[in-house]
Amino acid sequence: MSSAASPRPVERPEFEVAIIGAGPGGIAAGVKLKRAGIDDFVVLERADEVGGSWHENHYPGLGVDIPCYAYQSVSVPGLPNRWTLVGPYSWTGSGWHAFVEMTADHAVRAITEAKRRAATAVEVKRSRHDAYHRDIHRRGAALRYYLAELNGHVPTYYRNSRGDTTYVRPSGFFEARRGNRRFPLDDYDYRSLNSETLSGTTTSARPA
Repeated sequence: MSSAASPRPVERPEFEVAIIGAGPGGIAAGVKLKRAGIDDFVVLERADEVGGSWHENHYPGLGVDIPCYAYQSVSVPGLPNRWTLVGPYSWTGSGWHAFVEMTADHAVRAITEAKRRAATAVEVKRSRHDAYHRDIHRRGAALRYYLAELNGHVPTYYRNSRGDTTYVRPSGFFEARRGNRRFPLDDYDYRSLNSETLSGTTTSARPA
């Protein structure tokens, strides 16, 4: 008489940070985490090699059609512990490596503050996210008019399916870098996944 085989237990490795995608952004995020003293992370990539979208796709097939917003091009309310290194309004006219480094700086700064507060979840506040994008939308009016109205008939990845120009950030490079490196830490909520929010008034100095 045979008995049914018991299911074998599956071990699930645990990491403080999981980076989805081994493209330039994911690799840059790993470097930034190492420099910040955070070693407990993993980079996940479904392809056989690193490179992300830029490995799998080639122009003219590679485009951008992003309908959402993200605070400083990095984080979205309702998605704690989720960071986008090449999000909406991320390009400032600089090279790829420059804006990926900026957004990685932002994520590492927020993660480091979460560790300092012994928090396991960090999420941008809806009020700060919305205020940021009201400003971005106002400042991008001329660019939208040029790309969506005057040149709406021209195929381009600078304009998405909604007629918005989410590829380009309507600010200079140094302003964008300063925003990602010096954003107020209280723009985020820090909490335990099983407890109330731990955030309070932050008194720590901003980095130079």
